[in-house]
Amino acid sequence: MTQPSKVFAIQPTLDVPALARIRYPSWLKSLYNVAQMELTTLDPLGAFYLVARDVDWNARPENQATNGSIRARPNFTTPTTYANNAGSAVISNYNLALHRFEAQQRSRSDLHAAIMSSIGLPVQHSINSKHAFGSGSLSPLQLVLELDAMFGTLTKDEITTTQSIIASPLVHFGDFREFCSTVTQNYEFLTAANHIVPELTRIDLFTTSIQPWPQFDTYITAWQQSTALSNRTLISLIDYLLANYGDMPKDHQSRGGNAFWISKEKGKKMSRP
Repeated sequence: MTQPSKVFAIQPTLDVPALARIRYPSWLKSLYNVAQMELTTLDPLGAFYLVARDVDWNARPENQATNGSIRARPNFTTPTTYANNAGSAVISNYNLALHRFEAQQRSRSDLHAAIMSSIGLPVQHSINSKHAFGSGSLSPLQLVLELDAMFGTLTKDEITTTQSIIASPLVHFGDFREFCSTVTQNYEFLTAANHIVPELTRIDLFTTSIQPWPQFDTYITAWQQSTALSNRTLISLIDYLLANYGDMPKDHQSRGGNAFWISKEKGKKMSRP
């Protein structure tokens, strides 16, 4: 009996071309998370082999042998039909191989559909135009490589714009969780582009961005006092503040006006009207 297809949601989407490069690292991680939860009975890494770039497949410790070699990706092919006089063992092996192949093909189709639904029409049209038989002729991994070529490389202007967004102040105290998510996503974007920002610089920029709100002061001081300088990371500070965010007073006014506000459409900095 044919099993129904699964519908996966990959977030964030790449359907806004202007934001696709910023979102791509998080999009790829979301795809990997989905894939690793599929075909878990066929491979220790699930369906990761169907979507992983070579650099990511090779980087997984599970794929690295002690002699330095890399484990080959699994590939379940259509089994050869058994003869009429085949014994029970041969028939059993055939049925097992057929089950594995069909499971792989279902996941391949589901992942392909999830990728296509997450990239939007402009990107779909761009990929379709490059291939005589359209995007349907590509495997999920081939789609990933197409998207990696489109969005995996950054320009100097994009790096500068991202740094400017990161340095934007928190204007509304109630938007702190989303603000942290945007900051983290943008640093992932820069790291994926091999543009590394030192941790102490990240912390300085972040504390400056939230400086208008005095609610954070005592918690930042407490975190600094309890965390050795060598162990300080932006993520640990954000986690600490988010863990205590619910206990912070909401009725404090900011220390002054701000020239910018953070749009609900992540990644955009806009002038306040």
